[in-house]
Amino acid sequence: MPVRQATIDDAQAIARVHVVSWRETYPGIVPQSELDALDIGERAAMWRSILSDPARRELVAVAEEESGMVGFVHGETGAGGSQIRAIYLLRAAQGTGLGRALMAALAERLAGLDAGPVSLEVARDNLGARAFYERLGGQLGAEQACSAALSDVPAVLYRWESPRALLDACRKD
Repeated sequence: MPVRQATIDDAQAIARVHVVSWRETYPGIVPQSELDALDIGERAAMWRSILSDPARRELVAVAEEESGMVGFVHGETGAGGSQIRAIYLLRAAQGTGLGRALMAALAERLAGLDAGPVSLEVARDNLGARAFYERLGGQLGAEQACSAALSDVPAVLYRWESPRALLDACRKD
């Protein structure tokens, strides 16, 4: 699978995938005004900051096809475990195995860091993503307000006991 670790040179392409995938995924879930306000330039600056700071404990992998970047995953480690901050694929790349490959790449890096349990927040009404996480063995947790959206979008948490458990689930057929 065409998955690799991101570099600072990927910031603009990651930002494009980030904005386009939100606009494809979240109509009816996130207020349209928020989707309309998304700005690729602002996201690119955010990603340049993330990718250029060696002190951050954040990991980013990207998926590419001949047409260019089609997805990314972003995770970080901390004292209480690790968190998948984002995984986004353009709609045309969904269902191709790239989401699983991105999750596996992140889980492998986290396992190498001896990171603790893995958690992920997802919009409660994003049923396609929730089904994907459940297929990968994610255990459903509490409902809360989504920290990734500007408004109070209901979210749920998924959890894996370890990066190794997530990696093993990603490798199953």
